[in-house]
Amino acid sequence: MPAVNDLPLFLVPTDFSDAARRALDLAIDDALGTGARIELMHAWQLPAYFGVDALLTADTERQIQRGVDGSLAKLAGEVRERGVECRTFSTIGAAWTEIVRRADAAGADRIVMGTHGRTGLSHAIVGSVAERVVQHASVPVLVVPPSRDSHR
Repeated sequence: MPAVNDLPLFLVPTDFSDAARRALDLAIDDALGTGARIELMHAWQLPAYFGVDALLTADTERQIQRGVDGSLAKLAGEVRERGVECRTFSTIGAAWTEIVRRADAAGADRIVMGTHGRTGLSHAIVGSVAERVVQHASVPVLVVPPSRDSHR
């Protein structure tokens, strides 16, 4: 049996949306077939509004972080129940930047992530985290589209 570090690692970023869940389910299926491990990650940012620093305290930041870590732990438990080794990672920062950085630092073999499938003006304004990850990642990125039902 190979050592744990010899097994492939899939980095699965999540924003806890249906699209991210769909990507996680696909990553689990692939991991079951290949023996890969999964690392779930979430990157979050504080709002960039004028004067927000005065409103957000270190305690508020800790509360947000605890919520994120609790949500990741719950998802990781579901992954483990399905028979796949899973760990979690969370950080503060721009999602696409942190995903690319984490993939490199963790030695990920693949990034598996969902996309919301925005087009037109909403894509121009919000941009696409998945698109930026594909452009900058040093490992293959599997982008899972939203379900067809989500566009109806």
